[in-house]
Amino acid sequence: MTWLILDGNWLTSLPLGVFDQLTALTHLILTNNRLTSLPYGIFDKLTVLEWLHLYGNRLTSLPSGIFDNQAALTELRLSDTRLTSLPSGIFDKLTALTELCVFAIFGSVYVCSVELGVCW
Repeated sequence: MTWLILDGNWLTSLPLGVFDQLTALTHLILTNNRLTSLPYGIFDKLTVLEWLHLYGNRLTSLPSGIFDNQAALTELRLSDTRLTSLPSGIFDKLTALTELCVFAIFGSVYVCSVELGVCW
């Protein structure tokens, strides 16, 4: 499996290890759920992940280092969340990133750096 779309499923949490067997996953869409947090290490085994969409959730923070194993990630969307801050250097290891969208409507984070595509 290379794509996993869990859009609009009202998910409130994800257990650590839930994606560990999906090491070939290139696209993970977790949009429009009710996630308030993500456990540190939740994406560690997803080393070939290219797209990660988390927009439309209730995330208030992200663990430092949560994206450290996603060097292949080209697109990360975190808009429409409740983020109020981001850990220093959280995007530093995302060397392939070409599209980043972070715009917290309820928080004070307003980052949108897009080289390709449109940010929403």
